[in-house]
Amino acid sequence: MNPREGEFVHPNRIIYSIPEKIEEILDKLKLTGLMPISAVFESSRSRPELVATLIAVLELCKVGSLIMSGDPDALMISYTGVGRREVLDETSEE
Repeated sequence: MNPREGEFVHPNRIIYSIPEKIEEILDKLKLTGLMPISAVFESSRSRPELVATLIAVLELCKVGSLIMSGDPDALMISYTGVGRREVLDETSEE
């Protein structure tokens, strides 16, 4: 279907769930223990997914689930052990 003259075509919005991104990050960290922060963002396939991943990382830092360490050029992240439920409860309240 072609748009008529003067009509706008809007692409479908792709929405990424912050709680799902949090779970994805925590699952990776529980397997590896310590990983480069860049590895968290490598799987993002679009700008909206990158934004959702960034917000998830910030939320995890806010509630104390993530610790960042190392050289600023090669930041590493690790899971502190704060439970998944606490993190997800915190993000769903906002």
